[in-house]
Amino acid sequence: WYQMGRAVDVYRLASIWGVRGLESRTGGYLYLDRNGEMKDARLEMEFMDGVERLNMLYKEGLILQNFDTLDATEGLTGADHRDRLNRANLGFATYDYNQTTTNLNILESKIPGFELTPVLPPVADWDRTGDYYQFTESWRSTNNQGWGVVRSVEADQAKLYRALKLVDYMYSPEGNALMSYGPELWINGEIEYFGRQIPKLSDAAINELNELAGGNYPNYYRMWLGAMFPIGYIKDQGAEYQVTHPAGQKGLDKILRACQLGTMRHLVTGKAKARNPSDLLLPSMFALDYPDEIILREQVETFNAVWRPGMNDTDRILVTDYVLFGFGGKTYFGETLLDKQGLIDYQTDVLNADVYLSIYSSVYEIMRMAAGMDSL
Repeated sequence: WYQMGRAVDVYRLASIWGVRGLESRTGGYLYLDRNGEMKDARLEMEFMDGVERLNMLYKEGLILQNFDTLDATEGLTGADHRDRLNRANLGFATYDYNQTTTNLNILESKIPGFELTPVLPPVADWDRTGDYYQFTESWRSTNNQGWGVVRSVEADQAKLYRALKLVDYMYSPEGNALMSYGPELWINGEIEYFGRQIPKLSDAAINELNELAGGNYPNYYRMWLGAMFPIGYIKDQGAEYQVTHPAGQKGLDKILRACQLGTMRHLVTGKAKARNPSDLLLPSMFALDYPDEIILREQVETFNAVWRPGMNDTDRILVTDYVLFGFGGKTYFGETLLDKQGLIDYQTDVLNADVYLSIYSSVYEIMRMAAGMDSL
């Protein structure tokens, strides 16, 4: 975690208590409340309460001690530390991708009883109405990077049409199958996947995936097969499911079944699918104009900087010390930390966080109206 700037995942753990905005796909902790008003989790007391509970877990020893420094793994990398936990068969919880993580179950042949499998998130009162259910904000939204054609191609209409035909192909059924499952030589018939038929990966394809990428499906498809996903592309998960270890499939089955039953909910696109505005997925990118960007750069840069995932002790997320020492506690350097309301006030009064939220709220409203999305 430390070396990869993933200490932010510690704070996301507060979502087990129903704290919203911690996995916002905007990267800015933004979300909509039940009334459709945009909120920033970093300015909400519920988040501060969550950080306080994280400090309690930390003091109890349930969170990796000194996670903000290399001392946490005694000079090892994060991967080395997890490998040590695995090989000693020590019980632990980690936060990572299912397919790549559960491949570690190959250790079961060497370590009796070894099992690493996904678990459902706990239920929480997300709406503060007494209705407890499972919920995740970690839902894929439209990527903000993708295909592009250089403007000079416009002068050669034949070349332009060929380029556009290639992009169109990515969205066709054939293109979707190719990018999700690979070329026909990689396919050997069909199998059933949650009530529908999908291409079955051949033994040769699976063997190559294991040999070249150590069983890592995303790396194999990106680095060896050359699969590319344009903006708005919907990747079929059937191929990834086929190469997931049975221990991982078992966890996935529970998650997918919970989604089908409605006991686990997630963000949606479009008001028709939403119970209320808090279910709506925010855009990955906001249409900021030049004046907005200038204001954000000149007035809000420090606010953004103190929440940027850091790679060393001097570049750390603002609430790291609050998880380590608690509100009102003293840091390594004898500094007394603010109380919960004081931290919220500091962000608005000193770091101009209210300016940040105001700009994004206004831009979202403009985008919403431009798209013809009436409020719920």
